[in-house]
Amino acid sequence: MFRRPAFSTSVGCIVLAMLALVGLELIAAQYLQLVLGLSPLETGLRLLPLTFAAMAAGLAGRGCCGGSGRGGWCAPASASPPGRWCC
Repeated sequence: MFRRPAFSTSVGCIVLAMLALVGLELIAAQYLQLVLGLSPLETGLRLLPLTFAAMAAGLAGRGCCGGSGRGGWCAPASASPPGRWCC
């Protein structure tokens, strides 16, 4: 499967996106606890909106790109103005 460039590129992009999200949550948790002095429970509660937003974006992206077929979403998305990517 990894011999196909499209598959390898998409998996690489997903891995980079997940690493960025996990890194953001780690830095935010460290900041909230070490700099602001919040407890672990308070930190977790303050990071819940970020977690829910990531889950909602994943579901919206799946629904947005589900019927476009192979390569049908990337080209129009890069050429269209922001906010019109899913149409």
